[in-house]
Amino acid sequence: MKSIYVSKHAEAAAGHGESNVLKRLLAAAGLMTPKVKPADKAELSARIEVLAATRLRKLKLPPDIMALYRVSQDASARRMAVLWAVIITIFILLNLSFNFWMIPAPALDIVIYLHLTAALLFLLSAELLRERRLQGFESLFIILPCALIVAMAGVVGDLSSSADIFRANVTMTMVVGFTAIIFTPLDLRASLWLTLLSTLALSGVTMGSPLQSPAEKIQLVFLLTATMGAIVYGKQIQDIYRIRLFVLQTRDELRTAEAARRNEQLSSIAYTDRLTDIPNRRFFDEIVDTINADPQHVLPLAICLLDIDHFKILNDQLGHLQGDRCLRVVATTIRNHLRHKSDIVARFGGEEFVLLLPNTDHAAALEVTERVRQAVLALNHPNPGTSLARVSVSAGLAIAETPEQLETLLQAADQALYRAKEAGRNRVEV
Repeated sequence: MKSIYVSKHAEAAAGHGESNVLKRLLAAAGLMTPKVKPADKAELSARIEVLAATRLRKLKLPPDIMALYRVSQDASARRMAVLWAVIITIFILLNLSFNFWMIPAPALDIVIYLHLTAALLFLLSAELLRERRLQGFESLFIILPCALIVAMAGVVGDLSSSADIFRANVTMTMVVGFTAIIFTPLDLRASLWLTLLSTLALSGVTMGSPLQSPAEKIQLVFLLTATMGAIVYGKQIQDIYRIRLFVLQTRDELRTAEAARRNEQLSSIAYTDRLTDIPNRRFFDEIVDTINADPQHVLPLAICLLDIDHFKILNDQLGHLQGDRCLRVVATTIRNHLRHKSDIVARFGGEEFVLLLPNTDHAAALEVTERVRQAVLALNHPNPGTSLARVSVSAGLAIAETPEQLETLLQAADQALYRAKEAGRNRVEV
């Protein structure tokens, strides 16, 4: 069973709070700190709305919102990059196993050394890509190994003394650069750097190789550059659609959060007495319904009805504005002298207030009620025309120790309040 100390409107609001993704984004923008005004979040929402309405080909995120986008993509992109580096390591080791049968024995040691070095380099990249402390250097851990493996492929091809093996090694390692652009979080600038360095590395090893004709060398370099350029272009289109999706999702998250905030405000108004800013009778009735459904964990339960003495005289003598001020002061005083969050005060109607004291025996309930009565009296709030010349309260207290007693508990408290008034007011009757 849900706690009786949470009103139904609060439970509903809790179910519609900001999602974890939105919280992470707002935290990255500095909008989750207590000092940030709601207007800042509203400004973010307005800017996202403008971006969502922007045509796809003109969509460009400003730096701060681009930072939010990168935060939203960071975890999945980092995992994908690590997985890519591990797969490339396996790819290199498989390529080494093929070279055992293709490379002449005198050059085999060098080939093994180059392959193992490249494999270790990509494993190191995988480990570094896991480290959030090195955020911002991910592109470096991807670009350099890719360019080096292209150069290694050319060296291995030369050592094979076979034009076919040379082309096969170079072509296979081109795949490393292609997959890096597709599956890792390289932006446009980093992808272009990767293309440039890979082209330079391939040009260096092919131009110095005697195994290829000039036409074949140009063909290999052109094939690598053109293919990587096409992939970079395709990746950019894909990134634009991802950004568009991010903008739409963020807009929806912000709209949902704003709707939840407004619903919570409306619910708070429905369950709060506007004059005294404490729970109202509707709140009290729903709490009582919840208790009656499953009372075991709140017994013994005390209910106390408090009534401001001679409140009509105060209104007649000082006016209704002072009467309203008196209600606010008394409500605040009662709330400030309860024990803990489980104790509930609500405005019962007119100048009457009700206390709900769960898990409270006779002695503790009497102590709380008497403390409240004395605190109100100590306010010295004027009430001319009465014997005390200041505001006081009368209280009727009733305690239920069994579920059966709950049915007449409120009636018993009302009868006790009547006795307190009949006995001279400014007192507690049980």
